[in-house]
Amino acid sequence: MSTDNQFGPVILFGQGGTPVEVTKDKALSLPPVDLGAVALTLTRISRMIVDFPQIREIDINPLLADPDGVIALDARVRVAATDVTGEDRLAIRPYPVELEEIIEREGDTPLLLLRLIVQEDKPALQTAFARLTPEESRLYFAGLRKSLPHIDAARFTQIDYDREMALVLTETGAPGRTDIFGVVRIHADPDNE
Repeated sequence: MSTDNQFGPVILFGQGGTPVEVTKDKALSLPPVDLGAVALTLTRISRMIVDFPQIREIDINPLLADPDGVIALDARVRVAATDVTGEDRLAIRPYPVELEEIIEREGDTPLLLLRLIVQEDKPALQTAFARLTPEESRLYFAGLRKSLPHIDAARFTQIDYDREMALVLTETGAPGRTDIFGVVRIHADPDNE
């Protein structure tokens, strides 16, 4: 992790060592991140970066991953005093899990979850759109649309939680694996007023 003057904290993940310059085996992302097998470690590092703005740089090299877990064999952390606190220093606000709410229904019907939309919801959003009547489509988009193209579905699910919100009502379960029953959106102007 290092702090970019324009974007704030960024995470670089890759093979490490001298071969990285030859193989170009690296990925650069804005925290928080989730990258498969080492997702828990990267997510915890991301959370640490968000919680402690004094951390200016972290270098873990190597971080070994195997079927038994991960272990950092060497690490270096650079800290410095800062006036910037909280999430204001981040280019993209982290997913606000504290806004999720379980909704109980009567009888034996499954619980519902009101939560923010995430990029994994793209296929479910397209499926929900396909169920709209022509009149509902016209009201939602101020014009008749028969489908929700990939580019629009991506734009509607990959949002900056600091400037817009999209709440979805789903069954409880993993995003992308549950149906979306409804969506509501709010957008702020660039000054968040």
